[in-house]
Amino acid sequence: MKGTKIVASFTRITHVVVYSITALFMTGCNKTLDFRNAEISNNKIYESGGNEGFSGKITNLPLNKMPVAKIEKLTRLMSNVSKDKTLSSAIGMNALTAISGNDFGKIVCDAEVSDGFLDGEANCKVLQSPEPLFKLHFSKNVMEGAVVVYDLKRKGNVIAEANFRNGELDGESKIYSYGTSKLIHHVGWEGGLATGLEEQFDESTGKLIFSGTLKSGAYDGVVTKYSPDGAIIEKTNWVSGKAEVAVENSAPKVASNEACVDLWMNKHRQQVGQDAMISTEQIDEWTSWCKQGKMP
Repeated sequence: MKGTKIVASFTRITHVVVYSITALFMTGCNKTLDFRNAEISNNKIYESGGNEGFSGKITNLPLNKMPVAKIEKLTRLMSNVSKDKTLSSAIGMNALTAISGNDFGKIVCDAEVSDGFLDGEANCKVLQSPEPLFKLHFSKNVMEGAVVVYDLKRKGNVIAEANFRNGELDGESKIYSYGTSKLIHHVGWEGGLATGLEEQFDESTGKLIFSGTLKSGAYDGVVTKYSPDGAIIEKTNWVSGKAEVAVENSAPKVASNEACVDLWMNKHRQQVGQDAMISTEQIDEWTSWCKQGKMP
């Protein structure tokens, strides 16, 4: 009988200890930290004055403090294929806030953090807006998994979807019309390079207006351009990113400048850092240079 009581007491103590440890662990996981009370050192997030990497949820983390530079390939593509420039304007305004110190237009995120690293889902918005702009996913500070871009004008309306693997675009990206929500562009990616079939559709008619096949970021095969009503305008055969027959204005808008702009971007990041955010104005300038034939 006495032995039974000892066993029962030990069991209760064990349950209490396990419960306490679990509660302590859950408290740490559920902890919330506003960015104004946080510090970033060596790419890790700490609570101000803390020595251990923060675990929990951080709120109002500025987008320009996050390792999201590679998302610019997607947002630039969106700017190229869509008539609506709302997203470009939002990103441009966010870049200006980093320079001016003015919070108007700043993009901030609520993100899951583990041991100081972004690890899990992050939801981003323009500071003055209640509507979501991005939904991102990370694994130890590296973009990993689904990315969703929302329309700032229409609540919950998805305007782009993509996937990242090891910090690079990987899988199919889809871009939708702001006005109709119809698919207007899709292309595959491997390791950050556009690969496979690319198609673009007219935002009004929904008709195919462009098709081509890419290999490692360069067109290879027949590239066809169509009018908004679906009639073929021109066909050009491409080999390893070069047109076999020069046809005026036949160079596809998305890819003809893509590689060139990437070279300018890489050169810029070599000078200022790999995670530096790049403004829309810079991209527009590089695009203009590329159209003029200027290379880094």
